[in-house]
Amino acid sequence: KLRIERNRFTREALKCDENQLMTYLAELQVTNPESLLLIASYKDLDHLCRRIAGNLDSIDIFLQTCTPLPQDHLYMQLIAGLRVLSTKLCVECSYQKSYQKYLSCFHELHTEYIDCAGPADWTENMAHNELCNEYKSIADCYYTKSAMLCGIKAAKIMKELVVRVINGIIDTHCPEVRKNPTIPNPMPESVFSKGTIARCFVHNLNHILTWMTKLLYY
Repeated sequence: KLRIERNRFTREALKCDENQLMTYLAELQVTNPESLLLIASYKDLDHLCRRIAGNLDSIDIFLQTCTPLPQDHLYMQLIAGLRVLSTKLCVECSYQKSYQKYLSCFHELHTEYIDCAGPADWTENMAHNELCNEYKSIADCYYTKSAMLCGIKAAKIMKELVVRVINGIIDTHCPEVRKNPTIPNPMPESVFSKGTIARCFVHNLNHILTWMTKLLYY
């Protein structure tokens, strides 16, 4: 019995410290799945990639010294999502090139993307249908905001990242997520290429037209 207790204590002692994992994630301001997507809208992609790589190296070294937490633990989910984000943004050259084209526009939306966040711990505590509905709501939010300011092509590029990252976090099949919402007044690609001032003008005009339409129907 004493040997069993000693073995149990040893296994418990070797479990990875949650606080240490939280510290590694907090260094990148990663606290939930949506925050992984938020950091992707930082302006300097090269700097972000270096920070993510260094952070993942530290995490991997730490995980070799202890017994990892279960894969469905939030911190392990976020680490898995961080690996996907790193691969997608920093390793896949063709995607990185496409993403870089619209990065300045995504950066302008950084604060607005915060509105796309789901409820706390939504990846852990929801039934399948509810989880898929929340997932689609988040993906549609990113797609819509990106389309309105950056155009449909940009929205598809952002949506691709959203889906890849969240799929790397949750172990649930949600086919409806692949369907894109209809955007009534997306930013024309021709306007996007003219720069920030033109985008802002059209973006604000679209908001005014939408508001006036609702007012007329009301």
